[in-house]
Amino acid sequence: DDGGILATVAGLPGAPSVDFRIQGEGPLSEFTADITLATDGTERLAGQIISRELEDAHRVTADISGDIAPVFAPQFRDFFGNDLSLMAETLLYPDGRVVLPEFSLFARELALFGKVEIGADRLPQIIDVTGRIAPESGESVLLPFAGEATRVARANLAVQYNAAQSEDWRTVIRLQGLESEELLVEEVALRATGRLSGGAAPAVSGEFELDMSGLETTNGLSEALGPEIAGSARIDWSGGPVTIDQLDLRALDLSVNGSARLEGSTITSDARVVASRIANFSTIAGRDLSGAASLDVSGQINPLTQAFDLIANGETVDLAISDPRADAVLAGRVTLEAEAVRDTDGLRIDLTKLESDAANLTGQASLRSGGSTATLNGRLQDTSIALPGLDGPSDITFSGQESDTRDWTIATTLSAPALTADLKGLLSNIYDLPAFQGTLDAESPDLSAFSELAGRALSGRLAIRAEGGLNADLTRALVDATLRGRDISVEGLGVDRLLSGPITLEVEGGRTDDRIDIANLSF
Repeated sequence: DDGGILATVAGLPGAPSVDFRIQGEGPLSEFTADITLATDGTERLAGQIISRELEDAHRVTADISGDIAPVFAPQFRDFFGNDLSLMAETLLYPDGRVVLPEFSLFARELALFGKVEIGADRLPQIIDVTGRIAPESGESVLLPFAGEATRVARANLAVQYNAAQSEDWRTVIRLQGLESEELLVEEVALRATGRLSGGAAPAVSGEFELDMSGLETTNGLSEALGPEIAGSARIDWSGGPVTIDQLDLRALDLSVNGSARLEGSTITSDARVVASRIANFSTIAGRDLSGAASLDVSGQINPLTQAFDLIANGETVDLAISDPRADAVLAGRVTLEAEAVRDTDGLRIDLTKLESDAANLTGQASLRSGGSTATLNGRLQDTSIALPGLDGPSDITFSGQESDTRDWTIATTLSAPALTADLKGLLSNIYDLPAFQGTLDAESPDLSAFSELAGRALSGRLAIRAEGGLNADLTRALVDATLRGRDISVEGLGVDRLLSGPITLEVEGGRTDDRIDIANLSF
């Protein structure tokens, strides 16, 4: 029927009625299956799959062809044309050998053909595969991919290996004129050569080279990477782990080097990334950047279990992000030392050091459902870098403990020039609409320290104690606060006489949705 399950799942344009049939009977030694695919009552593909038992092997052949183009969106019909054909012959031998003496897949702008033979030891004996994508007319081919239109002027694939002639193998993949709305690449070439040997000590080696030229993008990526990208790597296997050595990727002022080892499902890796000119990433970041950075990462990853144990060491030099306060903290050399571990006990992060000439930060986090903990300690050597007028160091601490109900009990302290603060409470509902309930105690013994920040002369002292709670979106807030001060003076407001001597201000109120209520206000 129109809009059937098969048409809907396959995403066929217009969701036509689809009739797909495989008809045949008999034992596998003498089996023939007739295959037909029709949409809206019109046959699109037809052919046979034939299974025969020979004297020394089992043979399976497939011969299917037809006009499949009307099934796809109109813009892809030139790619398929009106005569798609698939032909293949497979021979299965009792000793485990698998031989495809010939196979082919042809469409108007696609050709893939060749032969493959796999030996009884499961290693290739022959691989001779050729593929190409090229326009029948015009300058490029529209590839039949979902999403934004992607075109290529030409694509070629060649894989050659014949164990009877040599242990050498060779692969070349080349794309020319790759283009989409956001990307243009004049040429991409991947070349690989190596050796493959069987017998009692099977081994495979390969050297890979990647070259990309004429890269242009609309999102700033080409500014970051430059018009040319080159890479190389060596892969070896001799019956045990797979090793990747001499990994080298170069793009403008960015380089990646490293190695990896695959044993079972565990990957052990060591990589170094160096960006000698961070300014190249300004367009991607949406702001002017400058400086240089490097990062070393080593450890183990298991993609199957999602476990990992990684150590990171990084460094930036004169990093600037177009924020004067942040730039002052990041000036000079910034170093990073950290470790992240994920296992059956959860995720643990140890920030051993994040340090610059102006600040340092250390911390630990252990994340597991219903039992997470976190601590953080930081120091700003000269607070005036971030808050003008507050000369001297500042220290901040944070600790948190998650409960079985996934609420967090937190405590934060701040000790800065002319200011101390202590925040404690319960942070709940953090995975939906976070809410905080707790207390704040803060005191400034000398408000004059904040004069430069306020842009006017201040004096006096002030302390505040507040209890209450609020939601992250501020639609709900309840507070019971007491402010105590002495001899407060604010230049230009004319309230010095009112605020002279000791003063106390008590406020109780809150906000619910769009309503603000003051239950008590006394001065």
